[in-house]
Amino acid sequence: MPNGGSDCCRTCWFNATNRGFRNWNNHRDGTVEPWCEIRDFKIEDPAYTYCANHPHRRPNRDRIPIGPVFRARTTDERYVWMQGKDAPQVREHLLDIVRDSFESRPTTGSASTGGIEYLLGQSTMSVVLSELVRLNEIRLLDVLKGYAESGQGEDVRSAAKRLLDQVKPEFTKAGRASEPRQR
Repeated sequence: MPNGGSDCCRTCWFNATNRGFRNWNNHRDGTVEPWCEIRDFKIEDPAYTYCANHPHRRPNRDRIPIGPVFRARTTDERYVWMQGKDAPQVREHLLDIVRDSFESRPTTGSASTGGIEYLLGQSTMSVVLSELVRLNEIRLLDVLKGYAESGQGEDVRSAAKRLLDQVKPEFTKAGRASEPRQR
């Protein structure tokens, strides 16, 4: 495939050119401009544009934008091109993805993201956590603290504690939070 990976906008069902399908070879409509249906922008370079909503990452057709849009100079050099949307619905959805990762944990002990973790680019969970920090969504700390202190299995508690330890410094170094709020 002559592009920056099979998780690009060229192969995404949210690209209007693909008419709702993910197999662009069979469904591509050359008369329709490449257009992101969930973010509402013209996709200038579909082969080197990416996001966390791609079917390789979210196979259940997740229509709420997850994080930023990335572009690439090469296959392994992706950068943020357009920041993610900031809206109450988006914030709540991102928090739900974090919650779901703990509620839908497979027996292997790794968090589920509702999809496959594609080998190129950031993982879905990494994009979600980064976006919640960028949006200064302090409720993330409450969610993670709740799972870290829950009566669920040790794998859930330790995974939540690791994530809490990872993201809390991002909030505190910017002076945005010292401790999660008490409910």
